Amino acid sequence: MKNLLLIVLVFISLKSFAQKEPTVLYAYGKRVMNAGTYDDFKRHMPIKLGEDGLQVNFKIYKEVSRNDSVIRYFKYSTKKADPGFHYFEYLKVGKPLPDLALQQLNGKIMHLSDLKGKPIVLNFWHTRCFPCIKEMPQLNEIKRDYADSVHFLAVTDDGPEKVNAFLQAHEFNFTHIVKADDFTDTCGILSVPKFFYIDKHGNFMESGRGVGFIKGEDGKLQVGSDDHIRGAIDDLLK
Repeated sequence: MKNLLLIVLVFISLKSFAQKEPTVLYAYGKRVMNAGTYDDFKRHMPIKLGEDGLQVNFKIYKEVSRNDSVIRYFKYSTKKADPGFHYFEYLKVGKPLPDLALQQLNGKIMHLSDLKGKPIVLNFWHTRCFPCIKEMPQLNEIKRDYADSVHFLAVTDDGPEKVNAFLQAHEFNFTHIVKADDFTDTCGILSVPKFFYIDKHGNFMESGRGVGFIKGEDGKLQVGSDDHIRGAIDDLLK
């Protein structure tokens, strides 16, 4: 009995002296966010700014400890890439992309090298990207028309839970690659939607934006044409 009491007292003492890991928060102006929200903020800022080829750099400039939390204050700056220049120098026409492991929505792993023999269209997107969502009906039509001759991959940094929830409400018939942070960073994807066109030998041939928007006769924005996407695919098939 004495031994049991001693063990209980030691346990209580250790628990009281145990130090709890502080919660790390991030602050931008008056806005305070947790680590997950901060990661989303960083990933989606280029999309929000709406510029293609825009590099956004984040910097922690102050850290403050308060009770059981640490607040890291950050700021960001932007830099426009030179026109026609791929941010990562190994993205060269006629050369293969880095053959990283890609996670499919079903959890299986694949590589671009597995798909040699047919051209590949890579569509980089996010579940919260409005232009990405608006062009999906046209992308589904393109997939239907070229399905036997081209591999169509939709690549996002979002996880499988987000993508599965999204697909419950939206039809998007590409093969889905999820949690692709390493791959999108390697490819220098700074804004979406973005398209990469890969020939049947696995070589990067060109990149382009999505369908986009045009002004209608009434002056209102409407979804643009997919002619340039189809033209790029036709070039791959020649």
